[in-house]
Amino acid sequence: FNGGKFFSIIDGTKGLATLTNETLAYSATDETLNKHRMAQAIIVDNIPLSMIANFYLKFKNPKRPVKVFDKIHKAYRWLESQQFLLEE
Repeated sequence: FNGGKFFSIIDGTKGLATLTNETLAYSATDETLNKHRMAQAIIVDNIPLSMIANFYLKFKNPKRPVKVFDKIHKAYRWLESQQFLLEE
């Protein structure tokens, strides 16, 4: 991101990542990451991933807006509605 602001999409539908408690805590609280990542969309397609995403939202208290989706086009639409955050 080269020091600029950005949005992120975590696509859990591919099953390529392991989310540990440490990873979730880092994503929610790291100062540098949260200074630049303005919003985050998480895409899930099954109940276990949905449970992890909801745990992240409720118990890790992310500093920036995070929303969970079941379809990538919904995530993109929501991130587009968050464009105003790039002007902060």
